[in-house]
Amino acid sequence: MVARIAGRLSGIPYSFTVHGPDEFDAPESLDLQGKIADCAFCVAISSYGRSQLMRWSKFADWSKIEVVRCGVDQTFLDYPTLPIPVSDLPKLCAVARLSSQKGIPLLIEAAHRLVIAGKSFKLTLVGDGDMRPEIEALIRRYALQGVVTIAGWASSAEVVAYLRESRAMVLPSFAEGLPV
Repeated sequence: MVARIAGRLSGIPYSFTVHGPDEFDAPESLDLQGKIADCAFCVAISSYGRSQLMRWSKFADWSKIEVVRCGVDQTFLDYPTLPIPVSDLPKLCAVARLSSQKGIPLLIEAAHRLVIAGKSFKLTLVGDGDMRPEIEALIRRYALQGVVTIAGWASSAEVVAYLRESRAMVLPSFAEGLPV
């Protein structure tokens, strides 16, 4: 909004980037249509994001919306390919902010169902966020302390290590604004 006002006052064009998904929850109150109409161009970080911006803008302004994908840190690409770890105790990993958009409580409920069904596994949640107390409470409620671990925030190297130790990455996300 500040860039839009400055652009109007100065005559200097502006652009902006939309990461989502929060912006897509309140497009009218954020006046996405007006911001896209007034800007020189708008960046979405995924095709999904572009489609959501197109939903909330006029057809005449669609050509202003470009996709510029977020890159992956080179450290994620510098590792040799290894076989998927196979063990008697499968390890799963979820890398996510512990927030409502990521659906982690659904993952905890799924873990509970697997335990009830007699399945043995370990699940590591890499990340932190405002839902951590609720997620910790669910883990206690379902007595999953020996199955689910919250690792908290991790460096890029640590994330790579968690992923490499896991058989699969799982993420029950409702919306991915930054699908890296």
